Amino acid sequence: MRGFGGLHYAYSNGPWNFNPVDAIPTRGVFQANGCGWVKTPLACVPLIRESAFGFGHAESGTFGIYYNDGRSIPKTGNRLPAVRNQDFVALACTAKYDATKRDRM
Repeated sequence: MRGFGGLHYAYSNGPWNFNPVDAIPTRGVFQANGCGWVKTPLACVPLIRESAFGFGHAESGTFGIYYNDGRSIPKTGNRLPAVRNQDFVALACTAKYDATKRDRM
């Protein structure tokens, strides 16, 4: 089992909802010294707005995420062991997503 140490902020005001999270995982219970940090920070920032109009309802939102795994361990995958064991490059990921969902009442 892993826990996360970090921040979670929740803000709602009328139709707006903002819930950013910034965290870093702990080593977990299967380590001899489970009280450390795994150097893989992650952050996500969602922003959602609700709208009601006529006979419908809509939610529009944007979502961004960041993840970085800079540990010097080989990444797993369906590759030959000789190739996989040479892959110590940091894994970083950023993404942004925009969406709108509409329902009829």
